[in-house]
Amino acid sequence: MESLRAKTKELFKSALDETKKKNSLLNMQEMESGAVKLNAYPRRIVLEMTSACNIKCIFCGRDEAEFNQTYLKIDVLDKLSNALKHCEEVTLFGWGEPTINPKFSQIAYIYLSFNISSLLRKSKKSTFLIDYRLN
Repeated sequence: MESLRAKTKELFKSALDETKKKNSLLNMQEMESGAVKLNAYPRRIVLEMTSACNIKCIFCGRDEAEFNQTYLKIDVLDKLSNALKHCEEVTLFGWGEPTINPKFSQIAYIYLSFNISSLLRKSKKSTFLIDYRLN
């Protein structure tokens, strides 16, 4: 994956509606021209569903830092709705296990309305994820 100035050129390949296509083209033009003032929305947004985790993976660095258990709130999606309409990809994980967010299903339903490619680890709620086209 080629990166330039913290922008990713290649994302998951998915069908884009006109809004997303225009934003992607503008984003790439700004990146290639070295624009300092950006008019495009981000092509990718990373949202950590939670910093909480109920797993003790031996390779995880969570034990090296203190984490306050926080959960993504639904109102954040409202605040990001315009950006979500334009972006191509959303990552819904970070240091925590996303599916233990008490609002996971509600957030997933809202998120689906934006028709965006997703990055979400397989989890106990895989049936929900499969039924609702999250991958």
